[in-house]
Amino acid sequence: MKKLLMYYHRTIAVCMLALISLVGCNNKEDAVYYYNLQTKYVQGSVEEQHCLDKALELDSLYVDALIEKSVSYNKRGQFAIGMKFLNKGVELDPIEHLGYRGFVKLYMLRDYSGALNDFLRLDELTPEFRDAPWGEDIYKVIGLSYLGMKEYKKALSYLKKSIEEVSKENGEEWVESRTFIYYGVCAMKTQNLDDALQSFNTYIKYNPENPSGYYYKAKLLLALGHSLDEDVKILLNTALDLANKGFIETSPYFELPYQIYPSDIKQLLP
Repeated sequence: MKKLLMYYHRTIAVCMLALISLVGCNNKEDAVYYYNLQTKYVQGSVEEQHCLDKALELDSLYVDALIEKSVSYNKRGQFAIGMKFLNKGVELDPIEHLGYRGFVKLYMLRDYSGALNDFLRLDELTPEFRDAPWGEDIYKVIGLSYLGMKEYKKALSYLKKSIEEVSKENGEEWVESRTFIYYGVCAMKTQNLDDALQSFNTYIKYNPENPSGYYYKAKLLLALGHSLDEDVKILLNTALDLANKGFIETSPYFELPYQIYPSDIKQLLP
């Protein structure tokens, strides 16, 4: 019965939308109407997609509709379709949407060079403003792109710049915490081991219930020549306990760079 009612309500909604579309249109104004109407429906639903399709049918250059159309496809991993809409949106309004495209390339597609090009272009287009692509500091995501490309010195430079500038403007506690993990990893790979240790300690300070800091600090101590002594065991056992309790940073849409799992921690334990 519940499924039947849901089907009935959905059918009524689609019929109403179809009826509205027959009344007559003043393209731009009606495109805006359909775009606003889609916000009443679940993202990715038949009703939402119908509204966005109508908005784009009326105004094929409606940037907000193009971007919104891309989002649900990208979240579902249907990138061939999602990027088609996103690329057109970026072409029409690069300053507003290069950051989102770079975000998708960086975290979802792992196209690090493509992400870097988008972030650098965005930075060039806004010389008087420090961007925050999809809510993240521009220098952090540039550094993370270089990290993915294994250009560790450049990555270290940009991640350091992100930490220093955000700390100067708002305080260290406002730095996106995983930046300290990424900086620490870069510092390890460039043999700046004291900097790496400090960065992992800072991460632990702000995230005492997340296992990543303990795990990477333990790896660093082992790299520094420590045997699997009591200090390293405490770090790894703390990390494993927290991981088993589910305190691991995750995203519902993609695996985070340098994300850890209980199996990673167990590999370092006897």
